[in-house]
Parts: sequence; C-alpha cells; structure tokens
Amino acid sequence: MSAGATQYHASSGVNLRWGLGSSAITVTNATGTFQSIDYDENVEKNEIRDQRGTMAAVVFYNPTATATIEYIVSDGSAVNGSATITKPDQGTNVTVTAASGDNVASTNWLVESTTQKEMNTDAVKVTLKLIRYLNILS
Repeated sequence: MSAGATQYHASSGVNLRWGLGSSAITVTNATGTFQSIDYDENVEKNEIRDQRGTMAAVVFYNPTATATIEYIVSDGSAVNGSATITKPDQGTNVTVTAASGDNVASTNWLVESTTQKEMNTDAVKVTLKLIRYLNILS
C-alpha cells in the first residue's frame, strides 16, 4: 500500500462511509485542508393547547440547516512554507460542494461567523458557521 493511502476494512459484509476525504468538500473563498463538518437540520415549532392544557396541534415553521466546517489553512503553491489565510466574510453567500451528494452541498449557505485559531503548537485553524434557510433558494 502506498504512503498516505487509506485502507478500508469491513467485517460481516458491513459497508462503512469513511468521513471526510482530502477533496471531498470545497467552500467559496475558503482555502485549506478541510477537517470536519457538523450538519444539522432544524425547525421552530409552536405547540397549541386546549383549555385543559392538552396538546391540540403542533405547527412547525422556519426550517433551517446549519453547518460548522473546520479547516486547516494550507496552500500547495506557497513557496515559503506559509499559507495565506483565506476565509469568507460574515453575511456572504457561499457555495459548498461535497462528494457523494451530501446534504451539506448547496449554493445558498450564508456565513454567520468565522473563527480563526492560531497557536504555537499547531497549524492555523478556521471554523465557519453557516446557515441555510430551506425555503429561501438564493
């Protein structure tokens, strides 16, 4: 097996989906080696009760999806060993592409916040917090 190659093992015929590959995701204006994605689908609800306090109805509204994406700042073309920190601005619309048709792949994500972490024992890490309103398509 070549260096850096991923080796998959399965027992009893169980197939697994391995997490995040090196080219599994891209984000507009974010350059780096992606480390993790947390994806959630959310909805607000209003519970309606009758005069006895018994649940009579539930209304769900405002469906959203949120994603937290972390990447290590990297640049294969940097000749001096230092990569430029590239991240999208808050409030901008970004496109996320992902392998295997992930739910996170979409053109209408909005950047809620970015966090940049620098330390003397590790590479610079950037965390993007994104939101997508499922009823808004652009």
